[in-house]
Amino acid sequence: MLKINFKNYYYIKYLLILFFFWFSINTGSKYLHIDNLFENLTNNILNFVRSILPHLIVIYLLSIEKIYKKNIFNRDYFFIFFGLYGLFQILGLIYQFENLNEHYWVLCLYSALLFYKFIENKNDEKLINFLFISNLIFISAIFLIFIFLTFKENILSTNLLYNSRAFSLIYNTEQLPRSSGLSRMALILFIFLNSLYFSEICNSKQKTFLLIKISLLISILLLLQSRGPILSFIIIFISWIIIFKIKKKIIYFFFTIIIPIIIFISYPNLKNFLINKQAISIKNFEIKLRPELIISDEIKNSEIITKISQISNNRVDAWNYLIQIFFRYELTAEMKKKIEYSGYDPNKFNKIKRKNILTGYGPQADRFLMYNQSRLNEAPQILGPFGYNASNGIIYSLICSGILGLACYIMLNIIIIFKTLKVFLFKFKSKNLIGNPILVTAIFSISFLQFRNLFENSFSVFGVDLLILITSYLVVHNEYRKLKS
Repeated sequence: MLKINFKNYYYIKYLLILFFFWFSINTGSKYLHIDNLFENLTNNILNFVRSILPHLIVIYLLSIEKIYKKNIFNRDYFFIFFGLYGLFQILGLIYQFENLNEHYWVLCLYSALLFYKFIENKNDEKLINFLFISNLIFISAIFLIFIFLTFKENILSTNLLYNSRAFSLIYNTEQLPRSSGLSRMALILFIFLNSLYFSEICNSKQKTFLLIKISLLISILLLLQSRGPILSFIIIFISWIIIFKIKKKIIYFFFTIIIPIIIFISYPNLKNFLINKQAISIKNFEIKLRPELIISDEIKNSEIITKISQISNNRVDAWNYLIQIFFRYELTAEMKKKIEYSGYDPNKFNKIKRKNILTGYGPQADRFLMYNQSRLNEAPQILGPFGYNASNGIIYSLICSGILGLACYIMLNIIIIFKTLKVFLFKFKSKNLIGNPILVTAIFSISFLQFRNLFENSFSVFGVDLLILITSYLVVHNEYRKLKS
């Protein structure tokens, strides 16, 4: 199932397009803003080139491949609803006639949708699997580079790995991936390696190497202490134990539970040893859990809403703030007091010109509405009292594309869930699931990303999550198409 003919040069152009998508990630519309265009062409030339790559892909698909002649969105409501979701964002942006450069994010979305729909229409399972594995290779490369930089900075530091200063480093005007991003990549790689381990395509020696890699990935997940991926890992891990038969349970649990815990506990001792060896005058480092990773006594005694808000890094407050602005166009007295208590002026948030419940306020409207730097002596990277984005795909779709866009976003998620469950149940009952690690990886990656969508913008906006989700969807949809026929 995993044997893909890499000598087939027919796939090279698709791999190149996929690489361009990955290379364009972590840029943004600011590099195409007309006011900064000259500066970007001189000082930020690399980021400018990266940011226009999705535009070039659209031009290629329309002019060379002529996809407009091929009924590109025929009979797949996933792509139809995703396309409408982007359309309503554009309509909201035009209605406001402000921050028009943010159309960039919808163009990136359409670029990805057009490319993947073009791939789907070819009905080539090998090509879909090839792109799926290519995505995993890109994830592996990015993960290895940045986790190396993170450990390199943190190994002689008293900071938790979660608070590594590497996450605040700026390279070429862009911030490096944070702990949540690295944890997401680690979990997806864990899903893939675990799928390989449970399949019968690997021999005993290969499975031992897989278990070593799995142990390291789980250890990194624990050390990074990013709550969403850790909770997702626990759910997926328990699901795997229930669903799949584990032949060598003692060995498997030793590598997936015991070794990661030992590494998690041993890491501070290793740091202390290296610090002392370097003769650095510093107190011994002890491993600590993030205060909000577990429920403290203070949180236990608070009300349920406050409890959730404290655990979620003020996400609940951010959602409440955005919903108030969207539907009421003003803040409640309680919300104003909360903002003032945090040291910000509630009157210093960006204002909306025209109320638009139907189609929202355009791409990145959550960032626009949450921007407030009225607090004195605040770090420049902190853009407001609630963070810098909605941290929820549902809220993001509501704010940026309105009620109509939210309905489309919900529908495309329902389609994903329906097809994934249909394929999973059929394959599980027929006992064919275990022999297809690509399909297993796609199913569990989709499940993880939809769960992550509750606490991050995730695939509601162009980025890593979107590329992983659509590729995983194509794998599932290909199997679903077989069931229908």
